[in-house]
Amino acid sequence: MLKPILEWEQVRTLRAVIPHHVVHRTLASETVLLNIETGHYYGMDEVGGRFFDVLRDAGSVGTAVAALTREFEAPAEQIRADMLRYCGELLEHGLIELQEAGVGSRHA
Repeated sequence: MLKPILEWEQVRTLRAVIPHHVVHRTLASETVLLNIETGHYYGMDEVGGRFFDVLRDAGSVGTAVAALTREFEAPAEQIRADMLRYCGELLEHGLIELQEAGVGSRHA
């Protein structure tokens, strides 16, 4: 599987959606995602888990970046680059889908 190459202008207005085949849970200091189609699970540290929570709940990738920039008090360019890389990895493993805002979706 080729890793998706994401461009900011293409994804900033899109919304991350958790597909039906992904289950996620937050534990003490990590977030675990299970792709039940592949049987693979993925663990994230606290920062990765926070990115996931904000991305899942935000109306768009851009909104998530803005919120995380404020929360982590980090340069927007850094959070944007981290989010593009993060979304690419989640897409590669089938853990999120990116859709136009307003399209029907499911949150686990």
